[in-house]
Amino acid sequence: MIIFRAMQRLHRDRRGAAAIEYAIVSPVFLFLLFSIIEMGMIMLSATAIESATSIAARTARIGDDGGTGDLVGFIREEVRARSWGMVNADKILITTDLVTSYENLPKPEQCLATPTPPIGTCPPGEPFIDADGDGIYDGNLPALNLGTSSEIVRLRVYYPAHIFSPLTGALMEQTAEGEYLISSTTMVKNEPY
Repeated sequence: MIIFRAMQRLHRDRRGAAAIEYAIVSPVFLFLLFSIIEMGMIMLSATAIESATSIAARTARIGDDGGTGDLVGFIREEVRARSWGMVNADKILITTDLVTSYENLPKPEQCLATPTPPIGTCPPGEPFIDADGDGIYDGNLPALNLGTSSEIVRLRVYYPAHIFSPLTGALMEQTAEGEYLISSTTMVKNEPY
């Protein structure tokens, strides 16, 4: 009988119910909150890189390198300025391709390894798309070249953003290092200077 009365008292007592509900709901809420914040940071990084690539391509179009004497340094400074320091600009990888017409754009060699390796690498023995037909994975990282008058330049910028949240990581394809690869590509035809 005493046990029965004690159980009835506990059943009617609602003190501490909010604390228990909070303990159950708060981890899920915080997990979702941090995932949303991380996704926002990735979007900010992508926007900063896209903007810097566009500005660098427009500047290079007239045969200029932003007055720095270094296209890579110019792009990195643009990314730093546009991302409020949230992007480690030293990790940016930049490539250019020069062509005389849009039909002659070089095809990139793509590594088909899973998970995706860093840009320009392919683990030995992994399958890849051999664009130039030589049977060797070339890495497809040509020297930077702004081209000359009336040439078409494809400027590509890559940034490996580190992902912390498992939810964000599950939604996005990652490299072998657990990073999401943000990329931006811009094509311009140089002015006849």
